[in-house]
Amino acid sequence: MLDSGNYSDLTICSGGQEYKVHKVVICLQSPFFAKACDGEFQEAKSNRIILAEDDHDTVKRMITYFYIHDYDDEVHSTAFSQPNESCFQGRHMPMREQPALFSSIRVYALADKYDIQELKSLAESRFRIWATTYWIHPDFPDMVRDVYNSTPSTDRGLRNIVEKVLVDHALEVTEQPRFKELLVEIVELGLVVIHFGLKRIASAKFAETRSRG
Repeated sequence: MLDSGNYSDLTICSGGQEYKVHKVVICLQSPFFAKACDGEFQEAKSNRIILAEDDHDTVKRMITYFYIHDYDDEVHSTAFSQPNESCFQGRHMPMREQPALFSSIRVYALADKYDIQELKSLAESRFRIWATTYWIHPDFPDMVRDVYNSTPSTDRGLRNIVEKVLVDHALEVTEQPRFKELLVEIVELGLVVIHFGLKRIASAKFAETRSRG
């Protein structure tokens, strides 16, 4: 249906490409696009929406999702309808050969922008599984930067995942130069790790006091 463009009634333009899509598919999944197509906006009159500011590959993933409720990324193909650990495990890849999952961070941000909640949840789930499995990956600090640069502080989805991963591995993280730089650069994140460290010290002292008592 998407590939053929038959009976399409809306064109989405991105990165020099045009996607012939169907309002009944797009608008039922995105209140943003529904409003654009139903209101007094120019898009409603021209049946043409230009997404000039958005990354083309991410737009393509979003449009694919509208039709099959899945999208390709660095790890998954659309043969997988649900993310799980088996998508990552069993590949026997050295850490440096395991692809970093930047695409799902960008899909998450785009889904938030256009209010596609199910796509946002899928991207969050994929990121959570990857981050908890491959947090030591050399590209993970750059992925964390991407998370904090592409999401507002009020959106806790990916940020909570990052914070939990770094807190769970606080000792290892604080010994690595790239992670140290990251914690200084992103103050909010640094404070979370420091707070955890202080709580752990306090708990250890309390346990020691009780054992002596």
